[in-house]
Formats: sequence, structure tokens, C-alpha cells
Amino acid sequence: MGLTGTTLDDNRLSYSLRQSHSDGNGGNSSSLYSSYHAPMADLNAGYYYDNDSQQTSYGISGGIVVHNHGITLSQPLGESFALVDANGASGARIRNIPGIKTDWRGYAIVPYLTAYNENLIALDTTTLPADVDSNNTSETVVPNKGAMVKVHFDARTGSRLLIKLVAESGTPIPFGATAVSEDQTLENIVDDGGMLYLSGAKSGEKLRLHVKWGTAASQQCWANFYVAPTDAPILTGTSQCI
Repeated sequence: MGLTGTTLDDNRLSYSLRQSHSDGNGGNSSSLYSSYHAPMADLNAGYYYDNDSQQTSYGISGGIVVHNHGITLSQPLGESFALVDANGASGARIRNIPGIKTDWRGYAIVPYLTAYNENLIALDTTTLPADVDSNNTSETVVPNKGAMVKVHFDARTGSRLLIKLVAESGTPIPFGATAVSEDQTLENIVDDGGMLYLSGAKSGEKLRLHVKWGTAASQQCWANFYVAPTDAPILTGTSQCI
């Protein structure tokens, strides 16, 4: 008789419980085994006993990857693997791979890639912190045998903004206009009704945006917006573009 399964939200904990009984000289025996896929290693433990003996086992296995930005610990690497750089966003899980998430610096290792084939690596966006957004959430890589490939996600940590941009006349800025922050760290395209979405803004920052929908001087303007500290998921407001 036995029971096996997985648990936790991404199935990173597996277990196996077995019990046997014999009416002859075989006696009774029981065993319990579990394994846990942690972000930086695989852990396992087991226990077995019968009428004559008992055994306990445990182990840990993993990898260490040295790269240009430091050292990242991982589960066992396999032959080919990927170094994920989430641009400093910590705690983001990798979709469909139990236990793996970015460390405090935004790095993670995705092991056991299939060489010479397309491998999809994607962030689980449901696990991103409330103040993190990413312009890209999945990448496809084709590693060579025994190689490490790099995957970069343009995650941004900071406030999310939804700004309505209006001209001096009060009319919305045209759809398709580009808006770029003065330091060129934030950029997006203006949507219908002059609505502009930005992510990664610093709380307390005074944004100055250059908005442009043509080459003429009358088709360009500057807008200011104060990023007020807030617990709201998205900070909304209106800014006049002059």
C-alpha cells in the first residue's frame, strides 16, 4: 500500500509513503521519502524501517554558477542551463519549473534545458511583487550542448502610473504620441484619450516627460507629473503638456 503526490502551489514538494505487511516471515515495513525543490538546491530526506532494522537518509544537491555579476546558487544544472536576469526584481518565479525564483539581486538559474531545441522561459507574472512590472515576460532560447545561455527580462521596480496628457487647449494628446522621461529611463506610447501608462517610476520623483507626435514644434510638448507615495496599485492623474 502506498501514497505518492506533490504539494505546495508549484508542486515543489513531493512525497512517497509506503507500508507493507506480510503474514509470513517477511514481517512489516514502512518507508517515507520526500524531496523539496528550493530555489538554490534540491533537498531530500527519507526514513525506512522493518522488523529488523531502520534507516534514515538525507541529502542536498545543487549548482554554483559564477558569472559577470557575481555568484548564483541553483538546483542541479543539467547539461545546458539558463542564467535569468530580471533586472533586479527579486522573488519572481519561473513558470512551470518547481521552486525556482529570482534571488535578492534578481538572478535565477533555469536547469535542464534541451540542447539544440527551443526552450521557453517565462516569468510567472502572478508572483511579481505589486511594485514590479516587466515589458517582456517570456523568451525562447536554443542552447548548445553543455552551454549556458542568458535571458534578460526588462522588469522595473517602482510605481505604476496612468496619466492623462492634455494639451494647453484641454484636448487629449493624440493617440500614438511617444512619451519619454527626461532621463530616458521611462518610455511608452500614448493610448486613446491621451492616456499614458508607465511603470518603474520612483516614489517621490518629479517626472518630466517629453511628448512628441510629429517633427514640428507644435507637435511636441513637455509634461510634469509628481509620483506621490501611495499604496494603490496604480497612481492616476492628469498633466498638462506645454
